[in-house]
Amino acid sequence: IYYKVQQFILFAAFGLRDAITPIVSFSYGSRNKQRIQDGIKYGLFYTVVIMLIGTALMELLAGQLSELFGLSGGTKAICVSAMRVISISFVFAGANIAYQGIFQALESGKESLLVSVCRQFLFVIPVAWGFSCIIGNNLNMTWLVWTTFIIAEGISCLISIILMRRIRCKKAF
Repeated sequence: IYYKVQQFILFAAFGLRDAITPIVSFSYGSRNKQRIQDGIKYGLFYTVVIMLIGTALMELLAGQLSELFGLSGGTKAICVSAMRVISISFVFAGANIAYQGIFQALESGKESLLVSVCRQFLFVIPVAWGFSCIIGNNLNMTWLVWTTFIIAEGISCLISIILMRRIRCKKAF
């Protein structure tokens, strides 16, 4: 249920990415440094703002959203916990999604792929596995597994920032 609800919020980031990419790409092709910088700056800004709004909505409406799907009792508690903890990662996820589009626009597809692999595979699976080993059968600590997404998106965001700085120096804009 959480995954389906999160998709509605992340679709906004994907839409903004799809708007950022052609603007930055066209500006890069025409060597318009100011427009490249503005496209990146405003694209990241609007993406982060929308993700903050999505995080706030998820935090405030987690209980009501889980009730829409008929959950109650322990299942509802686990769902609400997941929504409230994982939604903190939306800001980082939005930034990562925007950076992936920016990298593609700047002819840096390998960097875009690296961020995608990091945020969806490299940091998620080992961290989730480690946390699941720590909590075992203790259902009171399932929130720890949900923090995997915050960690994966946060580390991936740091990697995106580092890659962006390298690209900016290399491409001189």
